[in-house]
Amino acid sequence: MDRKKTLIRAAALALALLVLLPFCGCGNRLKFSKGGLTDTKKGITYRFVSGCYFPKAVSEEVYATFKHGDVSLDYFPIEGLSPEEWLVSETGDVVYSGSDRLPDLKEFGAESMLICYNSEVIISFAEITDPGFISEVIDAYYAEGEPKSPNYDSNTYRLMFSSPKYPALYYMLYLVSYEGGTLLCESGRTGVDAGTLFDDYIEDYVYPEDSQ
Repeated sequence: MDRKKTLIRAAALALALLVLLPFCGCGNRLKFSKGGLTDTKKGITYRFVSGCYFPKAVSEEVYATFKHGDVSLDYFPIEGLSPEEWLVSETGDVVYSGSDRLPDLKEFGAESMLICYNSEVIISFAEITDPGFISEVIDAYYAEGEPKSPNYDSNTYRLMFSSPKYPALYYMLYLVSYEGGTLLCESGRTGVDAGTLFDDYIEDYVYPEDSQ
């Protein structure tokens, strides 16, 4: 298994920086409708998808804006995907207008995985391409067992899975390391035991002080 650790600054993942971009919308407006958001110009309705879906790269130009009361959020195209089907907000919420059921991690077809610090600018420190290890992680995530909650003295990382089936998106899980072990989670609040799978990757790293 290739466990060479690397340091990669994934600038394309820094969605928080989008709020600083001096672009204005192209005129499309979004409003709450049918449990999602509807483009009032084109009549397209987007639904919110699982927070596990994360764009690899985001366009700098605003595609549409949602306004409700004092709330205003810009939505951007995801590079490599049609904005009439996929958008992402400046806060990182992904919406989808298609009718297809989106895959879970088992169906995603992951062939590589980045382990990243859970910071504003996401920095990866390891890339794993070993299919056996990736399968072990997926099996651990879906294993039966009582969900656990970490204590407050914990470090959180992101696992970013890539698939040739969905080249523009990551499938993201949280890896929470705490005194009682490590957990694989969707939200970072509760998860399933990851055992010792990640010991060789995270035991040598001190979490950046400005990233928590």
